[in-house]
Amino acid sequence: MAPKQPPRIPAPPPSATNFLLRTSLYLPIGLATVYLTFFLALLTPLFQRNFIFLHSIQFPFFPSYHKPEKYGLAPFKTRPLSLTTSDGETIGAWHVLPELYYQQRLSSSPDFEWDDDVYQRSMQLHPTIIYLHGNSMNRAAPFRIAAYQSLTSRIDANVVAIDYRGFGDSTGTPSEQGLVEDAETAYRWIRQQQGSSKQKITVFGQSLGTGIGALLAAKLEQQSTPLDSLVLMAPYTSLKALVKDFRLGGILPLLKPISLIPFNENILDAFLKTHLNTLYTLPKLTSSSSTSNRQTSIVLLHAHDDPVIPISHSRTLFKTMLDATSNNVSIQSRNVTDYAHVQRFKPNAKKPAQTVTLVETKFGGHNQLTEGGLDLVRLALKLPSHLAGSG
Repeated sequence: MAPKQPPRIPAPPPSATNFLLRTSLYLPIGLATVYLTFFLALLTPLFQRNFIFLHSIQFPFFPSYHKPEKYGLAPFKTRPLSLTTSDGETIGAWHVLPELYYQQRLSSSPDFEWDDDVYQRSMQLHPTIIYLHGNSMNRAAPFRIAAYQSLTSRIDANVVAIDYRGFGDSTGTPSEQGLVEDAETAYRWIRQQQGSSKQKITVFGQSLGTGIGALLAAKLEQQSTPLDSLVLMAPYTSLKALVKDFRLGGILPLLKPISLIPFNENILDAFLKTHLNTLYTLPKLTSSSSTSNRQTSIVLLHAHDDPVIPISHSRTLFKTMLDATSNNVSIQSRNVTDYAHVQRFKPNAKKPAQTVTLVETKFGGHNQLTEGGLDLVRLALKLPSHLAGSG
């Protein structure tokens, strides 16, 4: 008896084989073409501007900026503002009162017949925080409202939150230089409101706003009118580095293949209109060559679970400022069990009150200003709070 032959597996039809071959050949070429096209588009000013700032994305939709209480802020706790920049743009902003001051006014004047003098008086009695938000959306976004509420309730300070040019109800088109001018416009207005009181001013930048805040601080340092303190929440070393580190949904390194393009560093340097090089800017505030008598203290606040900007950016910024000091400085560190790790140093012996602090929290993501993180910021900068039993 002849041995039984094993069953023959029919060969795939020629059309299926050709399809698989074509797919294996053209798919990598197609992906490479997509990335190259995106890279080239990124070099054009229009696409680059919209990709970086995302200012066309508005949320909430059709916001009522003249009614901030619609978004969760207490009635009359916030006054809408319209500020004019030196180059003629109109910037929308909100001035949010400190909770302590608001409650005192509410008790003495419950009918809410408050004029501008009431708000200006608050700026003369309490320090002010300039809030510089990240890209996309506007100052009425829910997580930004939550930030104003936390800042004004846990710190006895005013908050002035602006929408950069091209965002919200502000006129103009965003650019690196323009956004710094917008932030400086808010600073000049606050100083005018404060009059002779000269209360302290802190800039609080989040995400995109950290680069703007650092540039503003450096500019004011050059003008010998330095900030009292600078808080950078979820900062980045530079926009170029961030482009390569960006992860879609915090997982997919969507732009990592840009690193494989020959001469990508030189090309990005030549064509990027927005650099926001915080790695270069911050050491100007802490170097021994600074001649200003006032001292800008800096806090870097970053969460380990930030899905957008890796915490390595904050660590690099901290180390760069440490390396820029001319003296052998010691680092103080402490742990908050299962929550945070804090490191701090004094960069300049001539400015004993100036400190640089890195606060790493386990939680918070990219946009959430947590109570614990904010308390650590407040303690690092010695900002006033009625919660601590002192004004």
